[in-house]
Order: sequence, then C-alpha cells, then structure tokens
Amino acid sequence: MNHGDKEFSGKVAIVTGAAMGIGQAVAELLAERGAKVAIVDRDEVPAKEVADTLSARGFEVRAIATDVSSGAQVAACIAEVVDAWGRIDIVSNNAGIQRYGTVETTTESEWDEVIDINLKSVYLVCHHAIPHLRKTRGAIVNMASVQSFATQRGVAAYTTGKHALIGLTRSMALDFAG
Repeated sequence: MNHGDKEFSGKVAIVTGAAMGIGQAVAELLAERGAKVAIVDRDEVPAKEVADTLSARGFEVRAIATDVSSGAQVAACIAEVVDAWGRIDIVSNNAGIQRYGTVETTTESEWDEVIDINLKSVYLVCHHAIPHLRKTRGAIVNMASVQSFATQRGVAAYTTGKHALIGLTRSMALDFAG
C-alpha cells in the first residue's frame, strides 16, 4: 500500500501503551496517516495483535514488548526502532495505569508501580529518544489526564504522577522546543 501522500509519510513513531485504549488509537491514527509505528507495550500478546491487525491493513508497524519503567528495556526498544527504520520522528507517551487508594491505603509497591509507569517511563523514553529526535527535529506528545489539573478522592499515586507529568513536560518544552 502506498502511503507516500499521507501527512506522516516517511516518519517513524514510537507509541507507548499501544496495545489498548488511547495508545492503540494513537498508533492506528499515525499508521493511517503514513507513519511507520512501533507498537510499544509491556503486554506482548495484545501488542502483537494490534501490530498484526495494522500490518494486515498494509501499514508498516512492529510490536516491541517493553517494560517502559525499565531503562535497559527502553534503551533496547529505542535501538531496535533506529536499527529497523533509521530514525525517530515522533514519540507518543501513553503508557499508564491507575491504582486506587489514599496515601494511607496505597502500599509502597503500588505507589512505585504507578509512578514508574506514569512518570518515570516518560523520562526514560524521552531520555533515550531525544538524541534521535534532535536529528529529525521530531516531536514528543505526553498523554496526561484531567487528573493532571484536578483530582478526586482515593487516587493519590495516580494524581501525583499525572501532576508531575505536566511539570516534566513543561520542563522538557523549555529545554528542547527551541
């Protein structure tokens, strides 16, 4: 299928959390608009299913099972994308989880899991991708939440991570947008 006349033709995108939900929708849209897309998710089977579905439609995609809270796995993922397609133009950070609990009821392991996936992963993916994005004058999109600006009861870790994500995104914009 020729995607040469599409908005993102010739571009390479990394989409985290792409096995379901918003991440999957982003991956599909980028593929439909001509990008080569890395379907990045820690859940290998659903990531492969998304990739297989998009490949069957004629899009160039690949599933890369990656725990985005692991620096070593993220570095390997970025290297795989660059080895396969020679560049990175777009990063869309969508990986996220929600665990319910207050500061009192949230366990330390639950807290760490939420912060690692919702915040640390964005740092790790951007840390490893920015040198490649700099070469292509690429773009980063970090998916936040309404709870980045407001909150509700019983979501201490999630709200904290999403509020911090806005701060990280603003900091990166000041450091790299120019």
